[in-house]
Parts: sequence; structure tokens; C-alpha cells
Amino acid sequence: MQIKIIPNDRNNPPGKLADAELHFADPICPACNGDRELTIAETGPLAGAVGKCATCDGHGVLVGANALAGLKLIGFGVWERRTGGRNVTFPARQYSVNGERRSFALLRPIIDTTAQDRVRDLILEAFAEYEEQETSRDAVRA
Repeated sequence: MQIKIIPNDRNNPPGKLADAELHFADPICPACNGDRELTIAETGPLAGAVGKCATCDGHGVLVGANALAGLKLIGFGVWERRTGGRNVTFPARQYSVNGERRSFALLRPIIDTTAQDRVRDLILEAFAEYEEQETSRDAVRA
């Protein structure tokens, strides 16, 4: 899974720093580590010979191992808190009951209520890395 950060350049709504997307992919092949080839022998007449990895059939990833591969989950937001720090909002669907607007989260824990914390932490880490890259790019441009 990769996290893509889309900055909020318009500063609207106030306090929103970025949107985030979760991109799903097939896992990297553990046999060849994504190199698609393996060394057949270290010594002997075939020393240094390489061949196509049989585990991943030369793809570098385990094709079909992740049912969500090729899909993305959108709707995450990175926000600046008024009291300092950052928060992540999760995708939600709005509905109304007796004229009152309510919402329910689309990504919910099955049992463990802290299951969302790992996703929240990963998104905040990805945003911090994005900020570092932007800061270093600005320093190079200056």
C-alpha cells in the first residue's frame, strides 16, 4: 500500500492541509525482492548465472495476491488542529434524519476500535515526508 498526498493549495476550507489516498498494489515477491531474477549458482560452472524467478514468474510482485491491487481509497483529509498538531479524517457518507445532518464512517474497525490508529499514523507519516521533500525542494530553488 502506498499513500499519495495531494496538497490543499487553495487553503479552503481553512485548516485543511491535504487530501490523502491509499493506493493498493500486489506485494513484492519475497524470493527475488522484486528483482524478477535470481542467481542460479554462486560457484561452479553456472556461477553468476541468473534466471527468471519462479515464485513470481518474473513479474517482481505476487500477481493476484492482493484483491485490492490496482484500486485506491480516497476521502482522507489531513487537518491542522486549532490547539496545535494534526488530525486525519476518514472517508464518510452524509445522510439526514429529521432534517439533521449526520455521517457514518466508510472505513470502520471490525472488532478492535484502535485499528484505525495505524492508518492515521501512516497518513501523518506520509504527510510529514511530503513536507520534508517540499521544504528541501524550496531550499534548492532558493
